[in-house]
Formats: sequence, structure tokens, C-alpha cells
Amino acid sequence: MRVGVVLLALLLTACSATGARQSPSTANSAQFKPKEISVSGPYRHKYLGLSFPETVGPFTRSNVLQFDAESADVGANYQTPDGKTFATVYLYPIVGPIASIPSDYSVTKTESDRKCAEFFDGAKDLALRQYQNSVVREEGPFSLPSRPDYAGHRLVFDADHRIAAPGYPSALRESDGPLTSELYLFCQAGTYWHLKYRFTYPQGVAAGVMVTELLNGVPAP
Repeated sequence: MRVGVVLLALLLTACSATGARQSPSTANSAQFKPKEISVSGPYRHKYLGLSFPETVGPFTRSNVLQFDAESADVGANYQTPDGKTFATVYLYPIVGPIASIPSDYSVTKTESDRKCAEFFDGAKDLALRQYQNSVVREEGPFSLPSRPDYAGHRLVFDADHRIAAPGYPSALRESDGPLTSELYLFCQAGTYWHLKYRFTYPQGVAAGVMVTELLNGVPAP
């Protein structure tokens, strides 16, 4: 099975599932089908100016996808050279199509924190349902010194590398064995932007350093 095909299928299928990313921009663009963006070099987000570099630490970018017509809702896949550790980074608005958001939009910290926790619960539920025998190892608040304006949540779980959710391509239901998966959701206080990460790697792999490298390096200024 080609790794690039698996990554693209995983990302497209996961984002078409109910509540996959809870992104209103995607939900309100019912006629828009996710598509791959042709890009060479860093991909720069149209609205925030942040970039998705081609490489960071041991990771190489596989592709970039957009999930709305305005290219506000985007994601990028990364993988390590051995093809065993995968990462996906999503950057998207949470309150509707970008064109409908007032230029002076603001939200209180209390409301921002509430929305962030709500979105994290939805992302957690989806992540755990994607695999059989999921067992949560760690869960709680998380922050990065490199992103002080983003409040974060983290989930780490072990599972069988067998996709249990219905509707997934049959080719994705079998793989190399037990895995560990990490989910991070960061919400920028006072704005409508969310930053979400998913990491997946074989159980027993010491992934801490490379996970931190990607968290700090994508997106880049």
C-alpha cells in the first residue's frame, strides 16, 4: 500500500465523517469537495499568513488540502522517512464561512475557552471511534511556549491499528500493529481560529522529540 495514498484517503475520509473537525466553514460549504492544493515550497495560509513548510525535523510534507472555497480551512499531511509516523495539521475558522465573519469579530476569553473545550470533546470522540480497543493514556490542558496566545488540549491513546468506524476504505482496515495516537487542539483566544494536530505512530516509538518539533514548527511565521 502506498503511504501517500493512505494519507490522502485517511484525511479525506476522516473529514467527511460527521463531526470530523466540527468546522463550520466546511459544514456551510456543502457543495465543496476537499481537494489537494498544488504547491511547491512552503504553503502560506491565505488569511493568517502562517506557512506549512515542506520539512520540519524528521517530517516531510506529503500534501496540502483545502476544505472550503475560500482556502481558509486547510490541512497538511506529514510523514517520517520510514513511513511509520504520520502527522496532520489543520488550521480553520470555527464560526462560519470566512466571508461572513465581521472584521471586528471578538469573543471573551470565557467563551473562547468554552468553545475550545467543546470542540476538543468532539475531536476526541471521533479520534477514539476511529480505532478498535482505544485506551486513553493521557488527557488534559496543554500549552506551548512557542504559541502563548493559543490555549490547548491534549489527548494520548493506544489502540489496535484497525479502523473500526464504518465507511472507511477496506484497504485502511489493516496495518502493521498496535499504535499510539496523539490529538492536540489549540484555540487562539479572542479569535475564531483553531489549530489541530493528529500524530500516529507504532506503540513503543519514542516520538516525544519529533512531536514537539512539529508542534513548534508548523505552522511557521
